[in-house]
Amino acid sequence: MGVDKKKARQKAWRIPERNLLLLGFLGGGLGGFLGMHHFRHKRKHLIFKVIFGLGTLLIGITTYFVFI
Repeated sequence: MGVDKKKARQKAWRIPERNLLLLGFLGGGLGGFLGMHHFRHKRKHLIFKVIFGLGTLLIGITTYFVFI
């Protein structure tokens, strides 16, 4: 989120939203949430909140079943 926000301010090439969403779903959901709030980036996009929430839930469930 920080890199994409910096590139947005510089009007430079940006990270595609698809890539941010994929990373959030595949394990970076919690980091995505924290990055959204810290950098104030993509906070108004509902899809990011949903996908990052699902990613966080998926990792939580997987961790529970692996370690318990």
